[in-house]
Amino acid sequence: MSKTYQFLVLLSLFSFCNAQEKDSIYGNVKSIREKVEFLNDTIQNRKLFSFEGDYGHNGFNSPKYNQSRFHSWWYTTYWTHYINYFKAFDESGKPLEETWFYKNQDTVYHDQFYYNKLGKLKNQIIIEYGTKSNITYSYNENAYLESVNTIKADTLYASKKYFFNDKNLVTEIEYFNSFIPDKTEKTLKFYDDEGNLLRMKKIGFFSSKFGTIYEFDKKGRKSKVFNQVSSNSLIIPDPITQNREDKGIKQLSEQFFYDEKDRIIETHYYKQDFNDRTKVVLYRKIKNIYKDDLLIKIIHYKNADSIISTKTYKYDEKGRVIKNTTSFSKHSKNNRTLQYSYANHNLPTKLIYEDDRGKTEVEFVHEFDENKNWIKQTKFVNGEKLYVWTREITYFK
Repeated sequence: MSKTYQFLVLLSLFSFCNAQEKDSIYGNVKSIREKVEFLNDTIQNRKLFSFEGDYGHNGFNSPKYNQSRFHSWWYTTYWTHYINYFKAFDESGKPLEETWFYKNQDTVYHDQFYYNKLGKLKNQIIIEYGTKSNITYSYNENAYLESVNTIKADTLYASKKYFFNDKNLVTEIEYFNSFIPDKTEKTLKFYDDEGNLLRMKKIGFFSSKFGTIYEFDKKGRKSKVFNQVSSNSLIIPDPITQNREDKGIKQLSEQFFYDEKDRIIETHYYKQDFNDRTKVVLYRKIKNIYKDDLLIKIIHYKNADSIISTKTYKYDEKGRVIKNTTSFSKHSKNNRTLQYSYANHNLPTKLIYEDDRGKTEVEFVHEFDENKNWIKQTKFVNGEKLYVWTREITYFK
């Protein structure tokens, strides 16, 4: 019996995935061919402007981004974005190639992966919108990633170098881009004697006096983010206009609070006080509320206690989201409610989407292969069959 590998497909699903199982592919997968088809010529992928292409307003950004965006809209709305790609793997589960297509099947993106004798990635050849990039990876004597070098269109060059201490912990990452040939950007990492990350500082291309500082607690969780900002500016200084002689001020930007299960329960965001540039004020806050292991509420605040919006979740006995409600304190026309129904699997079979424009009923019909992977999803909107999402999966024997 062959070894089983599981490939977790990125499935952000906005709020839907907070308690859902991720859309997994089970088995010794050799390749995946995935795409959506539109059954009504007048109803296509979602666009902000009518002249936009197959991948909408943001175009094709990256495989990870476009796949995540498609998944999220498929399950949480009555419309859809676009997806159309092929991906092949070796028998150990590492990707060999990935190609994304337009609707006419022309290639928008192609990525080829090559590995060294240890199975580590050594080279990627990417062609995106007709432009070729060659990325090489090198490793030190301990097999840790030491550098990543990218040549794009034979003219632009970028590199990322990693430096280690005697405990093989990364202490510095140096970035270079030929677009700014006389500058480098750095990330510095600081640890305690036990190897726990305590602080991290990012230094920009244009000045060593300004950057971002990250602090971590004893459990290695990010606790605070500081901006090293100009004392002569009301905002984080623009690299072109900032005062190079100004030593700057370390100001709190973000703060994270955790529960006993290491979940973020509050996030605070700060900005410079308009009347006193040496101080910061709390201008936004997000609060996450859990019951047992499930997220049941997210509250967004303006300043410390003025509620902007509230998102609540209800679950069935299997921990699947059955209701997701978003309400806005001052803009009720943006309120919406999503209600889900399920069958004998964790993918929704029905969505009732309700907002100020009314109620829309969405039905999902699934087909599965012998490995219990779905291979076809048909999406009906108010009874009309509009979209078919197919996934052809081949397996190693």
